[in-house]
Amino acid sequence: MQNEMLGDKSLDAQDQGPGANQRFKGVRVALLTAGPTAGPAGGAERHFQGLHDGLVAIGCDVQWINVPADEPDFATILQNYEHCRSLDLQSFDVVISTKAPTYAIEHPAHVMHLVHTIRAFDDMFDTAFPEPNAVLYKQRAQIHAMEFEPLSRVKARFSIGKEISDRLYRWRGMSAEVIHRRC
Repeated sequence: MQNEMLGDKSLDAQDQGPGANQRFKGVRVALLTAGPTAGPAGGAERHFQGLHDGLVAIGCDVQWINVPADEPDFATILQNYEHCRSLDLQSFDVVISTKAPTYAIEHPAHVMHLVHTIRAFDDMFDTAFPEPNAVLYKQRAQIHAMEFEPLSRVKARFSIGKEISDRLYRWRGMSAEVIHRRC
């Protein structure tokens, strides 16, 4: 299991009892989420809220940092990644990234709980670009290369579902343990 990354504060099944709040009290967590700057909240946003609330419930001191992640063109996508790489998160004990571009950060205790990558450059490439050209293939390769290093340094990789983990493995060659909130 990948829970050992928190050292003596790892989450195990027994951590759901009354002592859990004390065990994690004061752990500073940055919850990095990403989304469009306009539009209605969807499933990912509800998931982020649940993740935030769960961390608070076990006693963590959580700062929810939502970064803009509009994707109107390739230049904006690159700017989003650069913005995440430039974030100073060293004051946090743990950083949890959730989706592109939030996992492009650097932190010694970086945990990823993947909702999804930029799917237009993965499994939806042929749909998004029915007649791809060399420029689009180069952009896809650039995104994959740009993501590889930070994803390789993540201390623990999780995803919200098997299909997400399968995509990560197919397009990045990396595994992620499936965990999700019980309803």
